Amino acid sequence: MIVGSLTREVALSGGMSGIQLCRRLKAEPATAHTKVVMLTSLRGEEHWGKALLAGVDAYVTTPTEGDELERLLCDLLERGAGPPPTD
Repeated sequence: MIVGSLTREVALSGGMSGIQLCRRLKAEPATAHTKVVMLTSLRGEEHWGKALLAGVDAYVTTPTEGDELERLLCDLLERGAGPPPTD
């Protein structure tokens, strides 16, 4: 079970894709250390490759089993989110 973490779900609307959002997060020093997990129904190497280039830390296609997702999130939390900004 994941305890003590802050989870935020971002519902995209207004034409911004998950790839675009990830690029923006990773480009900003204040959010560049944030781990990004992309949950998507898009399958295939083309989609996975674009996500990887954008800086996604994990790419999970749906449907997925809860246990698999929980293991992935626990692994990301154990690795940490990197150092926070020093400003």
